[in-house]
Amino acid sequence: MGLVLQIAAGIGLASCAGLRAFLPLFVVGAAARSGLIQLGGRFGWLESTPALVLLGTAVVVETLGDKYPVVDHLLDGIGLFVKPLAGALVMASTLSETSSLAAVVLAIMLGMPAAAGVHLVKAKTRLVSTATTLGFANPVQSVVEDAVSFVGSLLCVLVPAIVLGLILLILVVILRRSGVAEPKAP
Repeated sequence: MGLVLQIAAGIGLASCAGLRAFLPLFVVGAAARSGLIQLGGRFGWLESTPALVLLGTAVVVETLGDKYPVVDHLLDGIGLFVKPLAGALVMASTLSETSSLAAVVLAIMLGMPAAAGVHLVKAKTRLVSTATTLGFANPVQSVVEDAVSFVGSLLCVLVPAIVLGLILLILVVILRRSGVAEPKAP
């Protein structure tokens, strides 16, 4: 996989970490363990049995805890710090075609903001849901977030070209809405 595709996959995985901090890390570790991807630099420990057991346990705890509004809000507060770090870690681990230093710098510049941005939107959406439905819609939203994070992580690992296309499409939409890419009248 070329560096551009690795960066796109890393941004996508970091975004998935904004929904579920440990799920993308578990998917990447399991994919590396099964030989589907190669981990970059010093991130080989992610495919170790202890790491996969620990990450798998964290996925279960986070996924179950997210179904209860009080626990979810506590997790969202903790997630403000944990999810950007998980986003940076998962992105850096997938950048095998660059140095460890470059991978970490790219992960800090791109992975952390992607995870933090998704997390903040998710947390705000969940607060609105709690206020408007007294928390009854929160478990449904949580299941959707689980599915999006899992399927998104799988797509990032298995078909990173799709992720690159989505990132480019989002950039075009953002640039057009901001007026930067407006076609000039003759």
